[in-house]
Amino acid sequence: MNPPKSNEHNTYFQRYIDLCEDTEFYDQYDKNTNNLVRFLESLPVEKHQFAYAQGKWTILQLFRHIIDCERVFGYRALVAARGDSTPLPSFDENNYAEAAAGETTSMENMLKEFTLLRQSNRFLFENMSEEQSCFTANVNCEPLSARAIAFIMIGHVNHHLQVMKERYS
Repeated sequence: MNPPKSNEHNTYFQRYIDLCEDTEFYDQYDKNTNNLVRFLESLPVEKHQFAYAQGKWTILQLFRHIIDCERVFGYRALVAARGDSTPLPSFDENNYAEAAAGETTSMENMLKEFTLLRQSNRFLFENMSEEQSCFTANVNCEPLSARAIAFIMIGHVNHHLQVMKERYS
């Protein structure tokens, strides 16, 4: 899959696309998945509920945010690839985090969930033609191509992995 052109996404998302490597998409997607999983597996259990400052998310909350975003991005990529122009709204990540606050799942279960979700989204991308990857969804009244979403997914994980390494470990 080729990287997106600048007219395939809102400029807000460029910050995530810029965090992608200049390598083959599936190699970096798999590496990105593995890097996050290995990092989270390496954290001691006592770090799972750690927040680096008052009002900041814990590692588990941040990981839930990543998983929630993966689900939303995956759906948006499907909508785009199918040529569906139904307007899709933005989502409030803080409302999602607040709604998930009562979760009792473990890091182990979340790692399984993330890995399976990533595998599912990888199949979605693998089965798109290059032409379909250029199709756009109408997200928050802006065009967003399936391939832009694919690269945003990588950049989003890279962004949060860097934050976790700098502030949580």
